[in-house]
Amino acid sequence: MRYINKEYGFAFRPPFNDKFYEEKREGPEITDENYPCRYLQGVGYDYAAINGAMLVGKYGSMWGIKVCCFDGKKWLDNDDFVNNLSASCANTADGSFAHFASGALSAKWVKHNEQSIILQVSARKKLRVRVIFYPFYTAFSELSIEDSHVQGRCPYVAVIPGNIALSDANAVYTDRYLAVADSEPEREYFMAQSFNKPSDSANGAFNEAIMEFVINKNQPSVYVYAAVGDEKIFSSDVPRMDKIISQIETAELRYGVNKTMGTGILGAPAERMLNSVLWSRIYYPYLLTEIYSPQRSVLNSHFDIRGLEENCCAVLGCLTGIDKATNQLNYTIEDKVMASLAVWHVLAHSPEKTEMLKLYNKLADLYPPDPRPVVCGSDKKEVAYKWTDSPLKEKYNTMQMYSLDLTCLKLLSFDILERICYMSGLTNEERYAKARRDLVQVINDIFWNDEEGIYMERYVTGQWAHSYGANSFYPLIAGAVDTPQKLGALICNLTDTARFWGNYIIPTLSINNREYGQKGKPTNNGHRNPPFLQYRGSIVPYVNYIIYHGLCRYGLDEIAGMVAYKSARLWQNNENDNVENYSLYLPNGKRYKSKEYLSAHGNMLAMIGLQELLDLEYFRPDLKTNSLRFGTFVEGNHSLSNLRMLGRSYSIEVNDLQTTLIVDDVSIFRGEGGKFVVRNFLDSSGGCEFMIDAHANVTVHLNMPCDDKKSTVKYFFIVPVGRSKVVADNGMVNIQPV
Repeated sequence: MRYINKEYGFAFRPPFNDKFYEEKREGPEITDENYPCRYLQGVGYDYAAINGAMLVGKYGSMWGIKVCCFDGKKWLDNDDFVNNLSASCANTADGSFAHFASGALSAKWVKHNEQSIILQVSARKKLRVRVIFYPFYTAFSELSIEDSHVQGRCPYVAVIPGNIALSDANAVYTDRYLAVADSEPEREYFMAQSFNKPSDSANGAFNEAIMEFVINKNQPSVYVYAAVGDEKIFSSDVPRMDKIISQIETAELRYGVNKTMGTGILGAPAERMLNSVLWSRIYYPYLLTEIYSPQRSVLNSHFDIRGLEENCCAVLGCLTGIDKATNQLNYTIEDKVMASLAVWHVLAHSPEKTEMLKLYNKLADLYPPDPRPVVCGSDKKEVAYKWTDSPLKEKYNTMQMYSLDLTCLKLLSFDILERICYMSGLTNEERYAKARRDLVQVINDIFWNDEEGIYMERYVTGQWAHSYGANSFYPLIAGAVDTPQKLGALICNLTDTARFWGNYIIPTLSINNREYGQKGKPTNNGHRNPPFLQYRGSIVPYVNYIIYHGLCRYGLDEIAGMVAYKSARLWQNNENDNVENYSLYLPNGKRYKSKEYLSAHGNMLAMIGLQELLDLEYFRPDLKTNSLRFGTFVEGNHSLSNLRMLGRSYSIEVNDLQTTLIVDDVSIFRGEGGKFVVRNFLDSSGGCEFMIDAHANVTVHLNMPCDDKKSTVKYFFIVPVGRSKVVADNGMVNIQPV
């Protein structure tokens, strides 16, 4: 074995020293855990080839196939497509079908079986295209091409993941190695075959094999088959071309029937948003798993992890691949902003909860039940945490401050840990319950400014800070607002057009602050950041997401609906052909077109719109999970179809007079008469229970399936204006005002 050092993140290691290389002949024992031990394949899995697919062997070999085209001036490749990817591109959670389109080029990918994949390349006009085959570890693999046939071989490549620790800036990796087998018999193999004769084929400069074709009327499509495995793949039967064409057509039809899509401001972003999330999925070779990567356009061979961004992507991945979202949380749990919320979202969407206990143990180590507030030093790093150059840090005053946002996120972690203990019967439930209650009191004693009617940063001396921003509403998600009077005052501040409630919400700095909309300060080299983009009123998707779910937690459905509407509209106003969206917006709703701010987690704005229509209930007072919330007070027509959650398919249609919920193709709930919102909806055999808030008398039709799934129990009743609790059971309905 050759052990090659792949650790970095500290002095004298990449990225500080890109030329560092260390190889030795001895290292840890290699077992099955150091290999994937299964075949993997996925379109876009190579971070540097969004225009291609990756096939991973169970012994670590990695092979890529990508499609390039000539635009008359140059060959278009990954970077061109990342920044200009057509909105018609599609992908599936299970990897069975993907469609990549840009300009005249169209590529369809279909999973043939666990070891092989099919590619169809076509175009709307005459076009020169190349299909390029390449090994991921170019130093270890061999690849050859002869006419329309490609063969490759690679030694077994094992991974010693080592240890990953997140810092405030990046991740620190130690003891991470690639181990390459020297033994000749230990090989994995790759084969590819084109069903069309290429106009040219050759080996490229970087151990690539290239087939070039001309797409025209005589050859409207090109078909390629590829597989990875042992030597048997060279003698195995290759499917006939007619079978391949049929399989592509069937996979595309199945995708069209089952895809999640919607209408209206809230629902229309769903299809493109979910496809964008799926196109952000890459294979992380040093973790031997797929992850949702936030910024594939700025990735490098080091495969860095920062934490906050990956946790946002894990939340987005809840609806597109729960196993992959769970995997990446194992490496991002130390993030102080989104880790706890991501764990809870993924847990709520997981049919199988046992895997999450590992995450509970890690969270519990990070957040022991100690109800003391978070205090920052003179650098104010923990105040407005991760908000670069925020005026909230008040760096001109070196006195220590309490951190409002991190103290609230600590409380949220206590709440989530208590809920996990309740669900799993763990002994620490009461300890976290007590720590949660105590910290609620601490937050209200320290941060509530009664005169301003808002939670604010405060110095340890008792002096109030001069500024406040979006983190003043973090107590909502944490469940810290302890009286109706405080809640009312806080919401008055949120909806005040002179403070936060502008055309684009929610700004990181209040509108009435003199620093609002001011340019960022120059860096040491004199570079000035783009105007407004340093948290002086910028709009940040994950901040909107946190505050939206805080409003939902307190049942403020009308205000939450407006946040969802404005968030989804902002996302749509900036609709573009990029697979990644913007992670920061200017206070005026515009974007600064820079790769630095392109990120898949910008899709959280669209996710808010989807969840406003239909989502799980995350913070039930009784700590239970798996109940639904659906419906909206947002005016107009909105819909979602084929949204998969907890193994079921959900659809919803909303207009100003009627809301209909469909589960597994059965219309189980229809309400007529006006807008309403349903909370804590739990169904049972032939019945259900829920809370409803209605703006008018609503006529409700229930059609509840029984356990045998062959019969249903029907209910018909009227709920009055206002809030009511409804229990429908055994053919009877009980309605109680709330």
